[in-house]
Amino acid sequence: MKGLGSLAAVASVVLALGAGVPWFAASAQERVPPGYEAEAALFEEACATCHTAAGEDRTPGVTMLRALSPRAIVASLEDGVMQAEGADLTPEQRVRLAEYMTGRAYTREILPESAFCADRGWSALDLGAVLSMGWGGNLEATGFQTAEMAGLSADDVPDLELLWAFGFPDAAEVRTRPTVVGDAVVVGGPFGEVLALDAATGCVRWSFEADAAVRGAVLVGEGPQRRQTVFFVDFRTNAYALDVTTGEVLWKHHVGWHSTSNTTGSPALHDGRLLVPISSWEVVVSGDPRYECCTASGAVAALDAATGDVLWYHRVIPGYPEEAGTNDAGTQLWAPSGAPVWSSPTVDAARGLVYAGTGENYTRPTTDNSDAIIAIDIETGELAWSFQATPDDAFTMACTSSTARQNCPAPPGP
Repeated sequence: MKGLGSLAAVASVVLALGAGVPWFAASAQERVPPGYEAEAALFEEACATCHTAAGEDRTPGVTMLRALSPRAIVASLEDGVMQAEGADLTPEQRVRLAEYMTGRAYTREILPESAFCADRGWSALDLGAVLSMGWGGNLEATGFQTAEMAGLSADDVPDLELLWAFGFPDAAEVRTRPTVVGDAVVVGGPFGEVLALDAATGCVRWSFEADAAVRGAVLVGEGPQRRQTVFFVDFRTNAYALDVTTGEVLWKHHVGWHSTSNTTGSPALHDGRLLVPISSWEVVVSGDPRYECCTASGAVAALDAATGDVLWYHRVIPGYPEEAGTNDAGTQLWAPSGAPVWSSPTVDAARGLVYAGTGENYTRPTTDNSDAIIAIDIETGELAWSFQATPDDAFTMACTSSTARQNCPAPPGP
């Protein structure tokens, strides 16, 4: 999706809610739903290049878009990976475009009162009984539990029966992983929800709404005043600490330094430090030839779990980018850039190291710490060592376009 601002006037139509909306036309030959001609033109001009391109598997196609809820698409345009593309649209225009793309009227469901427990919150939880936490289930991210830890063996699995199920309103997907501690299941949702569920019944003990989607795992550990605390990071790189028994906010801190900084990986918690991976959606906004690509760098930040203060901030690309010529549209280019940290850091407590994986550079010249595994000193944030698996890799979403490749590094890839 690119250049929405130039077509914002085209989509200036009256907001309509209520009746169902027909599926949007997947090609110019299909019938456009009556009343959605402006949205059809907007989609064809600004979105179709990426979302209907043959052989393009990096962006969701028509079938995937139709499976999403209108609220999910609006959230992406407002707070998610498409927010730069949706910035010049009014709220009404985003809603109408989402209705056209999904074929359904926009709604914003809320949890019914029946979803909540009769008794809200807990008087206390036993933090010694953490059954699963973090993206890999434990500090080492092994994803493994013994039969003793799980309370069941492989032979027990065929006899398991569903006890309860919980559905997130308006959600087509939930990317986060729950933490199970004591009698609680704490989990994040696609619209910023963080919920503490009763493990026995699935009812909601407390709920909290963050500023953006929670895509990484929710963690539980010791926080301010040694209180039992829930830690998580939203897509906009806001880190939070909540009281695990009530959902009360204990602290909140914005971590990302760049306008396109985001967090998609899970944080890690160790020895009073909350370790936050930082990526960026600059790889997406660079599809606009007018965008000065690129100035973001991947990073890992360490926050004091008790206060939220930043203890250290490790930029994957040292220093700051410099001018690197212009693209064919005359737009200034910058380098080096990229090397995002998409995934969760892993803690090596014995060696005092934090391991993280990095992605590609966005511009050339490339660096020797992109597409790499890096090791960071957990005390100082200094780089201990780096292993580059794929050298000389540079790519942006502009490389997938057939008409706007000005911000595609030459050559792209490998």
